[in-house]
Amino acid sequence: METDQQEESIMPPPTVHQPSMLCESANSSQGLYTPQVKNDLIPKINQEFDSLEKVQVFYNRYAKEGGFSTRSHSSRKSTVDVNVIVRKEFCCYKQGLRVQKITQPNIRRRGITRENCRAKLAVVRKGEKYVVSQFVEDHNHSLASPRRAHLLPSYRKVSAAKKALIEQLSAANVPTCQQMTICELESGGIENVGCSQQDLYNYKRDKKMTVDGHDANMLYEYFQSEKAKNDGFTFTIEKDDADRMTHCFWADATARKSYKYFGDVMVFDTTYNTNRYSTIFAPILGVNHHRQTTLFGCAFLCDETSETFEWLLKEWLKAMPAGPPKMIITDQDLAMTKAISIALPNTLHRYCMWHITNKFSEKISALAYKEHYAEFKNCIFPRPLNNSRLDG
Repeated sequence: METDQQEESIMPPPTVHQPSMLCESANSSQGLYTPQVKNDLIPKINQEFDSLEKVQVFYNRYAKEGGFSTRSHSSRKSTVDVNVIVRKEFCCYKQGLRVQKITQPNIRRRGITRENCRAKLAVVRKGEKYVVSQFVEDHNHSLASPRRAHLLPSYRKVSAAKKALIEQLSAANVPTCQQMTICELESGGIENVGCSQQDLYNYKRDKKMTVDGHDANMLYEYFQSEKAKNDGFTFTIEKDDADRMTHCFWADATARKSYKYFGDVMVFDTTYNTNRYSTIFAPILGVNHHRQTTLFGCAFLCDETSETFEWLLKEWLKAMPAGPPKMIITDQDLAMTKAISIALPNTLHRYCMWHITNKFSEKISALAYKEHYAEFKNCIFPRPLNNSRLDG
């Protein structure tokens, strides 16, 4: 027992972290993390800056090297001139504590973004300069490594060059994940991109929100500009009582010219719910002398009723330079059949062969379909006449 008491008596008292003249301690608890950066990047008391922007740039550079993110905390304006800021504080991104609101349900679980960190930089205005008056260096949380510093919120930004590149890649239907890979290759590594893949998604989301509610007006303005460039462009837009677009038809000069030469047979079909507006896209197609698909016009429709199809066919017929086609091929839609009989009474209407053959497997068993496939094929596609019969 005496030996233990003697050992305890000679042990030195515990040391306490004391604040220095140039740097204050964040708190007196253990587990403090001090950024390891070059001395010329560390802010110092009485250091002068020409503007608050330069203060923020300097502190952000120090923070990025140190492995933490920053944000603007508080400011105080002059009592003489409210446009002049006399004191400004920049703090660590994890300053303060986030209060959980009980009234709102927890929709998604997020990581800890506030840990009551006391690290900060404060400047005061003296004359025309801003002088560092307070600098707390230590953090109560772990710091990011240099390879992960670019992922901190303060240093992630989609630059103008990246936005232009994203627009071009999106126009080419390149997925966002592949766009990020292209940006990595272009920048020489993921740490040099300057943003994350989620930032690209957020940029696209924000851009869509800027045009939300103005899409129809933008489409109308685009059609007006196309018509000003070429008188051969024509379009028609129908609206409802709430001034919302319901139907839209357009055809350019190339489509109208194509119909003049190849408009004897046309194909009419619709695609449903293939865009975020849940509108129906109705292209009107034909075949040219090279057996290539050619376009005679397009439309957006709000429904697939016979009245809507009748409106489209009449508007399309008014826009075409020639008369009605000799034949029209569609699927077995009853509303479309009724509209064609009204709008194009003298046009021969035939059903699409693809839709007919697809129903074979639905109406009969797979075994019977396989057994009688050759007979079905001969009925639908009869053998061509041989050369002797053609010569005769």
